[in-house]
Amino acid sequence: MSRVFQNNHAITDAMVEEVRALIGRDLRVAQYNEFASYDTIRHYAFGIGDDNPLWCDEEYASGTKYGTQLAPPLFLVSVIPSSVTPGFPGIQPLKVADHWTWYRPVRRGDRIRASAKLTAVDIVEGKIGGRMAKEWGEIVYKTTEGELLARVETEHLRVMRPDGQGDGLSYADQPEYQYTESELKRIEHDVFNEERRGSEVRYWESVNVGDEIPAVVKGPLDQVTMTCYYAGAIGTPGYKASELRWKQWRQAHEFPETMPGNYPLDYFQERVLPSLGHQNHSVARAIGMPGAYDNGHQRMGWLAHAVTNWMGDDGLLKHLSVKVVRPNVFGNTTWMRGRVTSKAIRDGEACVIAEIRGEDQTGQLNTFGEATIVLPSRAASA
Repeated sequence: MSRVFQNNHAITDAMVEEVRALIGRDLRVAQYNEFASYDTIRHYAFGIGDDNPLWCDEEYASGTKYGTQLAPPLFLVSVIPSSVTPGFPGIQPLKVADHWTWYRPVRRGDRIRASAKLTAVDIVEGKIGGRMAKEWGEIVYKTTEGELLARVETEHLRVMRPDGQGDGLSYADQPEYQYTESELKRIEHDVFNEERRGSEVRYWESVNVGDEIPAVVKGPLDQVTMTCYYAGAIGTPGYKASELRWKQWRQAHEFPETMPGNYPLDYFQERVLPSLGHQNHSVARAIGMPGAYDNGHQRMGWLAHAVTNWMGDDGLLKHLSVKVVRPNVFGNTTWMRGRVTSKAIRDGEACVIAEIRGEDQTGQLNTFGEATIVLPSRAASA
C-alpha cells in the first residue's frame, strides 16, 4: 500500500522556503457546505453524536431566545475543515491544535464564506517523526453579507511517512481494544445518562471554580461512526465518488493552479487518498499511524459537545483551544469532560474558563485544551 503514496526522504530547507513564500496569501478553498440549512446542521450534529434539540428540533429551537435552529460551534468545519497545509509533497499532514474564536452562533439560514491563509512555517524535531515542518494557518468564516462568525488559528505537523529505513512517522500497530461486558455496560450507562442543561439557564453567578463539566462518551470508534461524521462534515476536498476522483486527479496534474490551495497539491494527485487512513487500517499503517483513526476536528467537535451540554441554550462558546496529543484508533472510546478553573468579566461579558480533556478507556489522555464560555449574568438582567 505504501508504494502508492509519494514519499520524500527528507524535509529540505528548499521545501520550507518554497512554502514560506505562500505566507499571507489568500489561498483557494473548496467549500463542502455553504448554507446552514435544517438538514446540513442536523447532519453535522448527528455526525458528532449530538442530538441536542437546539440543533435538531425546529419546534424546540423556535422557543429559545434565538428563535431559530442553531448549529453546533464546530459546524463550521463542514464548510471547510480547519486545515491549512500547503506544499511539502509526500509529507503527511497531522493535526496538532486549533484555537477557535466565535463572534456569534451560526443560525439556520446563514450563508457562509470561508477564507484561508498560511501564517508561519518552521522546522521542529520530534521523538516520533524526526525532522518535521510545522505550519500555522488562519481560517475566517463570514456570512455572505460580510458578518464575522468565527476565526480559527490552525497548527499542523508535516511528517515523513515511513520509508522502510526506520525514518519517518512510525507508530507501533495497535490492535483493536477488546472490551469486557462490564466495560460495555459502563459505556451504555454513560450514553443514557448524558447531562444536558438545555433551557434551564445557567447563570454566571451560580458557577464555582472546581465545578465539573460532565462527560460525554464517544465510542467505541468504528467505520460507521466515521461514515456518519463524513456525511455531516466531509474530511477534505479530496472526498469524491470514484468517477469524480478520476477527474480531480487529472485536474490536479494538468491544471494545478485550479486546485484548493490550503491542501498539498500532491494529495489530489495520489491514486489512493491518504485520508482513507481514517477508515482503512492498511492505509493508516502505510502513512505510519497505529491503525485507522479519527479526525482531529472531529474530536474537537466532541469536546464542544460536552461544553455546550453544560452551558445550556443561553450560553455562548466564545473560545476553544484544543491540542490533539495521541492517535485515537478504531475500537477506542473517549470520555470528553472538563472543570471550571476561573471566572472573569471580559469586555463586559461574564466568562467562565474551563480546562477540557479527552481520555480513552485505558485512562490515556488523547486531547486537552481550554474553553471560554459566556453565560448570562443575573447582574446584567437585573
